[in-house]
Parts: sequence; structure tokens; C-alpha cells
Amino acid sequence: METAKDNTARTFMELMRVPVQFYRTIGEDIYAHRSTNPLKSLLFKIYLYAGFINFNLLVIGELVFFYNSIQDFETIRLAIAVAPCIGFSLVADFKQAAMIRGKKTLIMLLDDLENMHPKTLAKQMEYKLPDFEKTMKRVINIFTFLCLAYTTTFSFYPAIKASVKFNFLGYDTFDRNFGFLIWFPFDATRNNLIYWIMYWDIAHGAYLAGIAFLCADLLLVVVITQICMHFNYISMRLEDHPCNSNEDKENIEFLIGIIRYHDKCLK
Repeated sequence: METAKDNTARTFMELMRVPVQFYRTIGEDIYAHRSTNPLKSLLFKIYLYAGFINFNLLVIGELVFFYNSIQDFETIRLAIAVAPCIGFSLVADFKQAAMIRGKKTLIMLLDDLENMHPKTLAKQMEYKLPDFEKTMKRVINIFTFLCLAYTTTFSFYPAIKASVKFNFLGYDTFDRNFGFLIWFPFDATRNNLIYWIMYWDIAHGAYLAGIAFLCADLLLVVVITQICMHFNYISMRLEDHPCNSNEDKENIEFLIGIIRYHDKCLK
């Protein structure tokens, strides 16, 4: 049975919803230039920069932990354990840096794609948009699950494990461990208050890294899907065009339109 949603045209923003909304949870607003609320945009920006400052302080803590661990053969396994986390964190940083550097180009690209987006349901059927959207959603769902499962598991496993042991298995002490190996210039497990402040601080840093890592790729998935949709439409138009020999003028006009459309997709 078809839902009402199946009978309505899909807007460009509906296709962009997942990366846009995830990005906003860390303060990155791709469409900040369209905002009519300056205060909201400012708060987003403060939240974003504060989050990345905190995150990179944690990365420095990981680097110090790595350096300290490789000094002794007995602790080198800890260095091996923290190395993939450092790599993941640096990739998240590089992706966010690329986003900031190329944001104007990205905005222009998204605006062009929005203008080219088929607006009516009939036109979207011609473009086979539902098929492309279905494939896009499958890729987004799988990749989102895998990426967030990684950061979520690392972030919350120690607290869940310690809670089960303390509350249900009769252990006398609550193990104050963190999900990531980080050096602190102070005792971060000295008491419950400091421990839980740092625990949620690290959890937010891990979430921010996961979203920055994830959403750059989700944007690529959305953009590439739509570009492929336009190229597929061009190929279908070329295949379906009758190209009658006695209609040279119409054929030339058709090809001119296709070439211009193709050129716009390439830009």
C-alpha cells in the first residue's frame, strides 16, 4: 500500500536531510548562509569551535599517551591500542579542515544541484529518482551504523561494564575507566565528579570525531548520487531520441540542449 509520501515529490532538502542534521548536532550548519536567525548561527559556530578545541586537546592527550607508552617495552601494547584512535581522530580533523576550506565551493555546488533538482513527481519519475534515493539510503544507513557503532561502543562500554559489575555482580568498587587511552595532566579518576565530567567530555569528543568523519562521506554519497542521476537521465534522453533524418534542425537543437545540460553537470 502506497503512503502519502510516495505520492508527493521529494525536495532537494529531503535528500540532504541526514548529513545536514547530523552536522548540526556538532554545530556545523551547511546552510548557515540562509539562516534568518543570527543568534542561532552564532551559537552553532561557538558550539562547533568549542567542540573541536576540546576534541583536539583530547587528541593531544592521546599523542602524549602514545609517546609515553613507546618508551617502555612493557607498555608498547598500549601504544598499539591507541594508534588507530589517533589515526581516526586525525582523519576527522582533516575532513573538517577540508570542509572549512572548501565550504564556498560546496555551497555553490549544492545550490546548483538544488536548481537542477526535478521539482514535480512526474519529472522525478523520469529521472528515476526513487531508485537512486533507495540506493543512496541503503548506503547511508549502513555506513552511519558502522561508523557510529564504533565510537558509541568505545565511549560507553566502560561505563556500562562498570555499572553492571557494581550494581548487579556484587563488586565493591566502581571501576573508573575511560573508553579511550588518554594522558591527563591530573588524576581524572580522583573522584566521581571529575571522573564523570571527563567521561562525558571524552564521549562528546568521540561523537564529534565520528560525525565529522561520517558526514563528509555522507555529503559525497548524496552529491554523487544526484550527479549520477542526472547523467543517467542524459543517457536515457539520448537513447530515446528518435533522431529522424528529416529533422536535422530538431536533432541539432536537442543535442545543443543535452550538451549544455551535460556541461552543467560537469561543472
